[in-house]
Amino acid sequence: MKTLSIVIISPLISSILIIILNKKYSKNIISLLGIGSILISTIITLYNLVYFKNHEKKIYIQKLWKLMTIKNYNIDINLLIDNLSINMLIMITSIALLIHIFSKWYMKEEKYLKRYFALMNLFVFNMIILVLTDNLITMFFGWEGVGICSYLLIGFYYKNHKNIKAAMKAFIITKIGSICLIISILIIYKIFGTLNILEIKKLALKYYNHNDKNIKLINTLLLISAISKSAQIPLHTWLLNAMVGPTPVSALIHAATMVTAGIYLILRTHTLFILTPKILNLIGIIGGITIISSGLSAIKEKNIKKILAYSTISQLGYIFITISIKCWNTATLHLMNHAYFKSLLFLATGSIITNLKNEQNILKMGGLYKKIPLIYLYFLIGGASLLGIPIITSGGYSKNIIFSNLLITNNNILILIGLIGVLLTAIYTTRMITKIFHGNNYYKLNKKKINNLFHNIPLIILAILSTFIGGMLTIYLNNIKYKNVIMLEIISIIVIITGFIMTLKIKNYNIKNKQKKNIFNNILKYLFITEKIDNLYKIILIKPFNKLILFIKRDPLNNIISFTKKTIYYISNSIELFSNGNIRWYITTITISGIIIISFILINI
Repeated sequence: MKTLSIVIISPLISSILIIILNKKYSKNIISLLGIGSILISTIITLYNLVYFKNHEKKIYIQKLWKLMTIKNYNIDINLLIDNLSINMLIMITSIALLIHIFSKWYMKEEKYLKRYFALMNLFVFNMIILVLTDNLITMFFGWEGVGICSYLLIGFYYKNHKNIKAAMKAFIITKIGSICLIISILIIYKIFGTLNILEIKKLALKYYNHNDKNIKLINTLLLISAISKSAQIPLHTWLLNAMVGPTPVSALIHAATMVTAGIYLILRTHTLFILTPKILNLIGIIGGITIISSGLSAIKEKNIKKILAYSTISQLGYIFITISIKCWNTATLHLMNHAYFKSLLFLATGSIITNLKNEQNILKMGGLYKKIPLIYLYFLIGGASLLGIPIITSGGYSKNIIFSNLLITNNNILILIGLIGVLLTAIYTTRMITKIFHGNNYYKLNKKKINNLFHNIPLIILAILSTFIGGMLTIYLNNIKYKNVIMLEIISIIVIITGFIMTLKIKNYNIKNKQKKNIFNNILKYLFITEKIDNLYKIILIKPFNKLILFIKRDPLNNIISFTKKTIYYISNSIELFSNGNIRWYITTITISGIIIISFILINI
């Protein structure tokens, strides 16, 4: 376990080296340096995973460095290795490695490749800090580091003003979570006298009860933090705008880093959430609303990356409802499975976009299965796992376990919401695949070679991990005893087939009656609530803020200050006229000034 410090240091060192490297170094060296450091981290993580699984000890603490001392309280950088952190670590490093390898192909013509790999490695470094640290303050440093890196990567193509606005939006919304997190950390320290995660766990279970107001406040703040980072309603809107970054960045944000941070925060502090059942119920409500609303929005979306963004929001909703029934390992299981199949879908999307000269509108695609059959196969595997097709896909295993746990806990409403989510997922996934790969071809393919190892290896590995092989592997890693419920599998298949048939029917359905068509459109208009939240923010926050700015601008005090500034500026310019370098002007000025002073003295005498 002592080698885990290298897992952290490796991406940081490579990030620094890439930044300071001279321009004379080729893009290949920069790419290989970025990939090599993540490869080292992944290999060491795999070694430690095998070591951890083969030993009975379930928690390891590795002491590294002393960070700071606050009023006799030492804040150290120590590593906490348990089942949750080691699983998160293998997920982060393995997916980051595959995305880095794919980036070697995808970004090879990129002018700012150096900045790209430096930021990507710094991103991974911060995420590793977040999941391995044993105290909340260093977790917060990782949390903020991930946020800053995501801002820089979303706005990677900064010359486009739209991209800067999207990056700023992500930064501001996630800062709401950051503020709540730091306040919750301060309250935790005040109550427990420690920021160590294991000590908080012991003290919380020993001394505090369900009616403690401080615990309720802490959990509310932690929940807001998680919602902002994991893009749940109502703080989800930043994730859709995050699609303006390079596609591998979208894969990393959606699969292994940014959106998983909020889920991890709840899982790591779950002993506090156990003490507040009402907040756990609220988590279930938020997850349920998110599943349905994001699914509905995905149905009418045209942008391929935004459809996948909505699917991410929806799948994280499933994890939220799993957390609400206290199935922590199952939540981690679906988080891992989702990470692999969503990475597959995003990287396959990157391949499609590149070959279509950056076209992202699915309505302008079509008939691509004949021209890029391998990408079609990868997309089918990723889509099947997203749907949760039982037995053959990793998503099928984790969703079956989620529904089994909901059934055991008699959460019939959440089961119904989950099944509606499956139906909606079937509709928008079928629509997306048929629009992209079937029908008439509307676009000429860009002849960019995809028979490249850096392109194919990540996709092949992710495709394998998105099947039953990945499902069984993640079940083993999360220590879950899997027992398939045949009834639930049959119901899931029926719902998926229903969604498939509905998609094909809707595609060919035309409402001729104008009145009925208007009613239908209005119903849809109000169902897509995720799109309304941005407008709500504009009404509640942005417009009042703009009015306040205008009022302050017209404020009398501000005008007085501005007048004073202008007066001083005018006097300064006037005085400057006297300093023109002309000796005769200086002698004349001194003489006149002397006469005025002497006259003033004589008059007063």
